[in-house]
Amino acid sequence: IYIAETDNGSAKADIETGFESGRMTLNSFSVADDGSLGDKRVLVDFGDQTGIDGMTMDTDGRIYAAVRSDKRPGIAVFSPDGEELDFLPTLDLPTNCCFGTGKEINRLYLTIGNGFYRIWTNAKGYHPALD
Repeated sequence: IYIAETDNGSAKADIETGFESGRMTLNSFSVADDGSLGDKRVLVDFGDQTGIDGMTMDTDGRIYAAVRSDKRPGIAVFSPDGEELDFLPTLDLPTNCCFGTGKEINRLYLTIGNGFYRIWTNAKGYHPALD
């Protein structure tokens, strides 16, 4: 399972001043047969930049992530080991991405700023709930 850790400090904003954001990482965990999680493995550390909001996967196991960094906003494509394979820069901060289904299985839907976009890809979206 992949989990984005995005601690932007917003929970502290109401009660503190001068707060700093926490960890911004993309993590993976193995899942045991009983549903428990194994040890956390940090795949990508975004450092002092805002990390991932929404993400999805394709059938080859690549991770498509909406990266909300002010310095480099866009959709990043990562290997299952966290290697950045591709990057689609966006003019505004992206919030989510998801592949379509059926005839649209190769179409990636994106929410960016106040807009909703879609692009064709060579990848096929992975939808575990539909398998």
